[in-house]
Amino acid sequence: MRHVASLRQSLRIRPSLRELLRAAGVRRLVPIFIAASAIVISLTSSNAICCVLTTSTTTIPAGASDSSSAPGTVRSTTTPGSSSISGTASGGYSGTVTAVTVTTEPIALIVLPANILVAPGANVDFVISLTSPAPSGGAIINLATLDGSIATVSPSALSVPAGASSATATAHGVINGATTLSATSTSYRSDSTVVTVKVIAIGFTPPDGISVNATRSA
Repeated sequence: MRHVASLRQSLRIRPSLRELLRAAGVRRLVPIFIAASAIVISLTSSNAICCVLTTSTTTIPAGASDSSSAPGTVRSTTTPGSSSISGTASGGYSGTVTAVTVTTEPIALIVLPANILVAPGANVDFVISLTSPAPSGGAIINLATLDGSIATVSPSALSVPAGASSATATAHGVINGATTLSATSTSYRSDSTVVTVKVIAIGFTPPDGISVNATRSA
């Protein structure tokens, strides 16, 4: 009995959830909906041209209040537009689930060359392409190499005029090796490529020279 009494006394020391909420100024509790049994929700998209449902249903498990454990998913297509995603509940529940609007937009990209080759101590220009023209006010493309002891790039902040879809930058070779060059922008999705620095040798075959027969036409 003494053990039970001391346990009760220790429990009384800790404030209850209701007391904590009252101390925080909360006077009324809003009950959270808990599903007594699994609720299956059928999903529909009002515009499948831009948004395609990859799962046609989502489920609120028994004892849960949402479907986060088995969410519905939607995939955007290459066509921009808006779609309203709605659902209808089953399992003894009626009514339409609150709709969510999904808007898709084309993603503008930075496109760098597949690779850049430059000799040590030399410079080479390369073109940076944009999949959509620079917006009003232009765009800034931030350029950087991962290892500046191998190669560098200039300018570090490349300005692309409004309406332009390409610009030129310069890679500088330092020593033999390879490093990653990255291009980022707040207006475009980033891209990266590899800058290879090595001596570029040009040879002739056969090494002894090339003979050319001269001909004369009348």
